[in-house]
Amino acid sequence: MPRVTIAAVAAEAGVSNATVSKALNGTDCISPDTVRRVNEAVKKLGYKPNRAAQLLAGKNKNIGIIMPYNPEPVFSLFDNGFTDAIAEYEEYGFTLTKIKYNSTNEAEEFPAGIAKLKETVNGLIFIGSYQAEKFIHELRSLSIPKVSLQVSVEPSLCPSVTIDDYGVGRMAANFLSLCCRRVSMIVGDKNVNIHKHNIEGFRAEALKRSMEVTAVEESFDSFDSAHAITEKMLRQNPPDGIFVSSYVSPAVCACLEEHGMAEKIKVIGVDIWERTVKHLQNGSLTAAIYQNQPLQARRAVDMIVSMMRESVGVIPESVLIKPELVMESCLEHYL
Repeated sequence: MPRVTIAAVAAEAGVSNATVSKALNGTDCISPDTVRRVNEAVKKLGYKPNRAAQLLAGKNKNIGIIMPYNPEPVFSLFDNGFTDAIAEYEEYGFTLTKIKYNSTNEAEEFPAGIAKLKETVNGLIFIGSYQAEKFIHELRSLSIPKVSLQVSVEPSLCPSVTIDDYGVGRMAANFLSLCCRRVSMIVGDKNVNIHKHNIEGFRAEALKRSMEVTAVEESFDSFDSAHAITEKMLRQNPPDGIFVSSYVSPAVCACLEEHGMAEKIKVIGVDIWERTVKHLQNGSLTAAIYQNQPLQARRAVDMIVSMMRESVGVIPESVLIKPELVMESCLEHYL
């Protein structure tokens, strides 16, 4: 459920946000009747002050975010999470400054984004696409709290909030083992840590369940490439199941539909967005693994606020988000 904000309490009590804050903090200039109305509204709505944010009263509270804008279906999910998360802190004066860059030109645009933010923010959340380790020097130069999102970096640099990539691979293989004996993978880029961990988890679970992994192909997150790879699989000795570990599973499903093989070859993909929803509903996508990017973003915001409250140098434990298996029968809970 969304957190009740101070604005909601103010509306219920018929006063301003500032008056609610003063009433809750015991300011003498607020009349007893106003305090009573505010307390009644607090009780009725179940409002709970955000203590971490309150402890930062009077401090600089500008949070910088640097993130890719492409592929849009993936990073828009993170962006939505940031928007929802910061809404809970706005009443305490927190703001976001976002810089979005083209992931295909990360080598130039990521460091440039850091340079723009370094003098203006008090905490930083960064999504270094998949190559953040290349920019360790630039990140170390920032003497502010930092959180890495989606990709793990050196623990001595900062904590991270990531999905359990290895677990995603295991989950996919476990699911396909229920009805398949020969399976293939279509990944983004084998050299990217996220996909490396997906492959390792998938292979380990497939071996455990006596499944043959016939191929691991790279799509480089291209719909055209994923479609062509699926065409090639169908011309050869088709597998019983395919795990697509990037957002291009709709291209695989479309190819199977064109050849009359939808539902005959089981497909498990990742993420819930407009096109995966369509294929889950028509049955060509058997299941999808929800990586909960909005929750990842929310946890990153909570973590950076907590770090800003503490002294610089206190590095909390990294957070690993659990993946969830989604099928058409429970899809309504994810829309």
